[in-house]
Amino acid sequence: LHSVFGPSSSGWEFCAICERSAVTINDKENRRITRFLAICVALATGVTCPALSAASATGLAAASAVDCERIYQAPGHGTWFYEENPTYFDTRNETGALPSATPEKYGLNTKRLQKGVAKLRESGRSFSVIVVMNGEVILEEYLNESGRNHSNNIHSASKSIMSTLVGIAIDRGDIQSIDQRLSEFLPEYFSETDSEHKHSLTIRHLLTMSAGFDWRHDPVSGTEIEIQEKPDWVDAILSLPIIDPPGEKFFYNTGLTHLMSAVVSRATGMSTCGFAHTFLLEPIGITAEHWGRDPQGVYSGGYNFYITPREMATFGQLILNGGSLNGRQLVSREWVNEATQSQYEPSPDDNGSWWTGDRYGHGYNWWLLRMKGHVVVTAWGWGGQMIYIIPDLNTVVVITQATNDAQAVAEDPVNHDFVRDFVLQ
Repeated sequence: LHSVFGPSSSGWEFCAICERSAVTINDKENRRITRFLAICVALATGVTCPALSAASATGLAAASAVDCERIYQAPGHGTWFYEENPTYFDTRNETGALPSATPEKYGLNTKRLQKGVAKLRESGRSFSVIVVMNGEVILEEYLNESGRNHSNNIHSASKSIMSTLVGIAIDRGDIQSIDQRLSEFLPEYFSETDSEHKHSLTIRHLLTMSAGFDWRHDPVSGTEIEIQEKPDWVDAILSLPIIDPPGEKFFYNTGLTHLMSAVVSRATGMSTCGFAHTFLLEPIGITAEHWGRDPQGVYSGGYNFYITPREMATFGQLILNGGSLNGRQLVSREWVNEATQSQYEPSPDDNGSWWTGDRYGHGYNWWLLRMKGHVVVTAWGWGGQMIYIIPDLNTVVVITQATNDAQAVAEDPVNHDFVRDFVLQ
């Protein structure tokens, strides 16, 4: 450093030079390098760089507060695409995370709600139901031997968390636009001989499930099972045939949210687990009990993610509030509004397949339902892991179900029925 800036240059001077460069350099990789060098010099010399405190320096320092290796290595973790869905246990006391109130305070009837709970219990697979109105818990029940501290796989409901991480990365400047091409972040997976369709892939195509890949979604025998046999899952996904022009059609594809995780990690210079806990989860009191990852260390994008029902409700409240909670704006309101607008409208035929977007609208990894005239923004996980957000009623509903026996899981309407028949009176 002295050979470049002179033997009398101070750490503060070099820090300032690097930070100015980080703002003005257009090349993303060099911008990250200059920020990293500034942090190293600041740490080595004891100098504080104010401009780094809200971005890279905070991220690098705060990331160590969460042990993502421990989270991944939780007992029962697997090396396959979909794990066996054990139950973990959250040892923290979360009773104060959300205040409580009676249903009657907000015009609902306790006996009627309990009838809905009884129907959930009768399904034999329901684990929990929480209803939050105006930020207060008016119903919280744990069923079929589950409990408040039980942390289970929320499956694809975590895709909505991945979407929120993209919004945070954009707010911070790590990602400039959802129209940036994937090749900007993952250049090693692209070559001159690749198709024009592959080179045109953008973050938007991942968020809207419209990349056009040939994908068979099945947790037992789908494309995911073929990918888990490959040494590099990101490469395996990007090597799939593209059968529809990107952006033309919605088709549900968990591989796309895994690519999203790889992009977030590359753009931020942090693991997706570290970035998520530092800038989203820990600030609202959430720590994952387990988070899977692929052979290259990319954390599972939209699957193999374990938190408690109360933590799901807290995340739902954050989105209901337009990205803020407890006085902190963690993701911009503009992003939340954009992400929860339907990019693909359902067809008039309500019997259409939800895999192709015919039955429900879909935003940026959020499902958009309509129940009794209300728009219901929904994070939807396989087997019935649900976060229903009803903006005009200022309400969040969380329902979870057992998925430890994959062969026994069936998508049934019991969760939707509870919301429609017992919450939306």
